[in-house]
Amino acid sequence: MEIAQQRLTGPFGMCTLSRDDLAYRGYYDNSNDSCDFSIARGFNYHQGPEWLWPTGYYLRARLKFARMLGKFDPIQWGHLTLNVTTECQKTFARLNQRMESSEWCSLPELTNANGQVRFLKSLFICEQHMYIFHCIRFDSS
Repeated sequence: MEIAQQRLTGPFGMCTLSRDDLAYRGYYDNSNDSCDFSIARGFNYHQGPEWLWPTGYYLRARLKFARMLGKFDPIQWGHLTLNVTTECQKTFARLNQRMESSEWCSLPELTNANGQVRFLKSLFICEQHMYIFHCIRFDSS
């Protein structure tokens, strides 16, 4: 879980590939018609951009393991539940702020590296995905 946190989490979602991977390309642009095979015509859709829908599942797993470890050894791991709960609250606050600032009052399908959303409207990314909202809002309890 710690490795996933360090290598795959972004401000809003989960990278589809670790930033350490040589194939990582975190900026999705489906209109790119260059000769660079790794990004042309949106080839890097699964090579780094941050997808929002796994976020709820990831946070739920972090909470589950933190609680299990806390019960197993309260002295060593007791603080973990509070830390992970705080992490979840901060993530939900960022997602909520993103929804409130969106003209659709929703979340996009994905973001570029580090949660960047500028230029995405013109780059074939849907600004409003109900399945993302559902995966984060309802499956994170």
